[in-house]
Amino acid sequence: TVTSYEIGYKGTLLDGRVQLSWTGFIYEYKDLQSFFTQENPNGPGFQTVAGNVGVLDGWGSEIEFYAALTDNVTLRVGGSWLDSEANNVQAFCGAAVDLGGTEDDCEGEPLPLAPEFTAFAVLNGSFPVGGNGGEVFGNIAWSWEDDMRGDWIPPRLGEQTITTIDQTDIVIGYRQDRWIVSGYVENVFDNTWSDGTFGEGFDGSPYPQYVCGPARPRTAGLRASYSF
Repeated sequence: TVTSYEIGYKGTLLDGRVQLSWTGFIYEYKDLQSFFTQENPNGPGFQTVAGNVGVLDGWGSEIEFYAALTDNVTLRVGGSWLDSEANNVQAFCGAAVDLGGTEDDCEGEPLPLAPEFTAFAVLNGSFPVGGNGGEVFGNIAWSWEDDMRGDWIPPRLGEQTITTIDQTDIVIGYRQDRWIVSGYVENVFDNTWSDGTFGEGFDGSPYPQYVCGPARPRTAGLRASYSF
């Protein structure tokens, strides 16, 4: 069950060439649904199950700015801030016991896999060429996410951390009627981060969303498409 409150503002400036939006929000999850590990009631060892546990309070803000810089170039810039606090989540905190703590050590901790700060910027351009309806287009997109916690475990017990994500991508291409051809470079500055907290490979895990490794390095390529 989620109860959410939101307040915000949307407006335009400079005869509609600039749009600004801002929101602030507060929400409360009761019986948060997530995965956790418990002793196997039907035999030895442990099992991972999905269940509804605890209460999570969250609050934050988002802002986005859009501007038509010229008739052919637009800019979008945005960012967000998020904080949260969870309680009654002892079921999620079994790993704390293995690290010398107790199942109560996760009380008051923030939501894992949710960065406190994020930001992005996208510059788009589109320029007609020739007289046949074709155009050259391109964009530069940058996205950034603050360090994220990988688990409910508090820092003093050795929490897992997903390092800052900082990626810049570039696309340049040409389109006309039904076909498009473009070249791209992803992760232009070849930055390094992990897209999760584990790097041991899939190894037959039934939960691949929790089995992660390093992000892709700088990658370049070509794309072509035709619409029938």
